[in-house]
Amino acid sequence: MIVLLACDRPEPEFPPGLEPLETNTATLPEGTPQDPHPEELDLLSGEEGGTYWVHAMGYVHADLNRTWTFLRTPDVDVDRRQVASWTVEEDADPEFDDGYIIHNQVTDPVPVEFDIRWDHGLIDDIEGVPYLTSARFEKVAGTVFIDQLIGSVLLERVTDEVTSVDIVEHLRAAGGNVEQIETAVSDLYASVVACANGEALPEFD
Repeated sequence: MIVLLACDRPEPEFPPGLEPLETNTATLPEGTPQDPHPEELDLLSGEEGGTYWVHAMGYVHADLNRTWTFLRTPDVDVDRRQVASWTVEEDADPEFDDGYIIHNQVTDPVPVEFDIRWDHGLIDDIEGVPYLTSARFEKVAGTVFIDQLIGSVLLERVTDEVTSVDIVEHLRAAGGNVEQIETAVSDLYASVVACANGEALPEFD
């Protein structure tokens, strides 16, 4: 879901390759007068035709620039609960603001390798102040056990100190399940929140 902060602002135009994967059907967490934008994640998930999907929305208590900086940090993006080690190849598309390929190595239950490409771009700003960014990620090479892993992440300015996060992810893989993709999305959100708040990356068993 995209929350436009000015009622007369046009719908954002996403360049090919940075459009949202699909419309997010999750909702932003309900706040209170004391905390109208809680740092929580609302999740919806399911399975259709062998593809597992998750829609997630939440808030980060940091401005958009800071939040975007950490989303564009490969160590934040890696599924560290599943991946044993990784290397990063800078590979920015000239049409986008940032991009890289993460080479992932998994050792458990069997050794496999796969590459995830991330692309990032500024979609909307007002007089130089970012209001909306978009990222797309996708498995582009590696193990046949993962047939598809693809997703999008939108960051939108809510206030000077709050950013909303919109995550959509699809997974089609041998042994995949809804819990696995829910955990991956929740871990990504937790990693962005931790870094944006000046904390260390969470450690996962």
